[in-house]
Amino acid sequence: MRVSQRGVYSPFVPPGGVGSRLGLRNGLTVVGVDRAPRMLEIAQAKARSAGVESRTVFQEGDLQAFSAGKKFDAVICLFAVLSYQTSNQALLDSILTMKRHLNPGGLLICDFWYGPAVLMQPPSDRFKIIEEPGVRIIRLSHPTLDTSENMVTIEYRLFEIQGSEIKSEATETHAIRYFFIPEIKSLFAQAGLGMPDFHPSFRPGQPVTPNDWTVMAVASLDESSA
Repeated sequence: MRVSQRGVYSPFVPPGGVGSRLGLRNGLTVVGVDRAPRMLEIAQAKARSAGVESRTVFQEGDLQAFSAGKKFDAVICLFAVLSYQTSNQALLDSILTMKRHLNPGGLLICDFWYGPAVLMQPPSDRFKIIEEPGVRIIRLSHPTLDTSENMVTIEYRLFEIQGSEIKSEATETHAIRYFFIPEIKSLFAQAGLGMPDFHPSFRPGQPVTPNDWTVMAVASLDESSA
């Protein structure tokens, strides 16, 4: 993270997660993007309750084609959003979209599932229980690893339980691609970005190891590429 020489740090944040919180915490202006209208409503409500609504803009859009109509000092794309771009074309389109929103010298900060960690520590079945007054939410996850496509497909089953009765049930399927550092370097070079630095997520300066499931890439936009 940095503050520009103009003293304004204006991140364009797909899809409006931790990047927006970091920006707002430092008194900066934030644009958040998400495809889901409901998620945007939640983000707007949180901004109002935190008293920062005047410094936030939340817009519906797709990472592969969104246009905010202006440029920013940083683009922040976290929570493995990059890994949800499962085709090469979707991946390149997403990087180019984010690059188009950068000021010269601006930073692109994104994270992704790291291939060596996924292969050395394969995903396994898990469950999570959320207890709230009068209700219990249970989430079961079943991953399938496809090493020929560098992909993990996760089937989620969610149950809402009140007392001893299942009130509702839902399923979701997430396809998540994992990457290797040479791939990301090649992708950024193809998009015309500077050579990225890599570190474990939220641990700048630390070396990446096979124990790091998520890795951050940080690259800048050279003035000649703007």
